[in-house]
Amino acid sequence: MRLMRNLRPRRYSGQSRQRADSSQTQMERSDDDLCLPLAFRHPRARSLKRTDDFWKDLLLNNLPLIYQAKVVEDWIDYNGHLRDAFYFLLFSHATDALMEHIGLDAQGRAQHGHTLYTLEAHINYLSEAKLGDQVQVFTQLVDHDNKRLHIVHHLYRPFDGELLAASEQMLMNISAEAGRAAKFSGPVEEQITLIFGSHQSLPRPGYCSRVIGIRR
Repeated sequence: MRLMRNLRPRRYSGQSRQRADSSQTQMERSDDDLCLPLAFRHPRARSLKRTDDFWKDLLLNNLPLIYQAKVVEDWIDYNGHLRDAFYFLLFSHATDALMEHIGLDAQGRAQHGHTLYTLEAHINYLSEAKLGDQVQVFTQLVDHDNKRLHIVHHLYRPFDGELLAASEQMLMNISAEAGRAAKFSGPVEEQITLIFGSHQSLPRPGYCSRVIGIRR
């Protein structure tokens, strides 16, 4: 599996494959489908001009496009915006896509007898999404060991470069038979190491490891 090679800023090419639900699509895994979120480093980045220097700066923070979907009517709340629960649904689907990246798709789960559980998840709600908005999730592997993944999902609207939400999560590899934590299998560990090698030098997202509380 090829990941994070020949990295360069470009627009989403529109190449995707349909999921069972036509309202949700997941990007094909190819080098040419990488797309950089305009507002990854900070929401204020959207106010910057899209110059060559800006793209060059973003190149230091490039991430794979893991998942994309269109906001549908059932997800809209009484305020006319994407309901808070469905932000996490999008992140949950992105985690499923990440599992495919590392070799824990349906075939991999059957072969290795492993799956991923979410141990902890935090969401920062940064902007509103509305009916019909196309949204994309970019994922950074912040850290890992032989059983866990520490990730941050970034929900982004490509139309205007808006960072809508960020979700920091801790995922645990679980033996389906034993029902408890287990070490990643060799092939899965290799893919995780490959991804982390490409992400290790990236800055840690500003929304990572934050503590909720009222500042006084």
